[in-house]
Amino acid sequence: MDKHAVDVSALRQRSLESGIDFDALAAFSKMNQDDVRFCLFRILSELEEGQSLTVHALVDAVSERQGYPADQPNISHHLALMRMSGLVKYTRDGKENKYVLTQRYSEGWEAVRQFVEPILSGPAPESNGADH
Repeated sequence: MDKHAVDVSALRQRSLESGIDFDALAAFSKMNQDDVRFCLFRILSELEEGQSLTVHALVDAVSERQGYPADQPNISHHLALMRMSGLVKYTRDGKENKYVLTQRYSEGWEAVRQFVEPILSGPAPESNGADH
């Protein structure tokens, strides 16, 4: 076995033992491998309960976060991928769609947080005494 290979069955078992939704974690991880989708996730995750954003508002927000212009067809493409994965949903408001994260995506983020938090809050690595 390649030393960098991941034992998915062991990871799934660990997630089951700790109560983490492995499928939500996997879907979240897969969808966020792209910088634009992760940016969309971050923007949508910061919305208050009941809020949603149009594609045009998301284009503006992604452009602001990335520091360069995002284009509407690209944002719509990523939203469609996220929608097909069940991670965002939209409601129709006149001629525009308004997007929000689905419960599954929120659960995926919570699964990531639960999975990573113990690692990040563990003891700091010991110093070897060398000054940098």
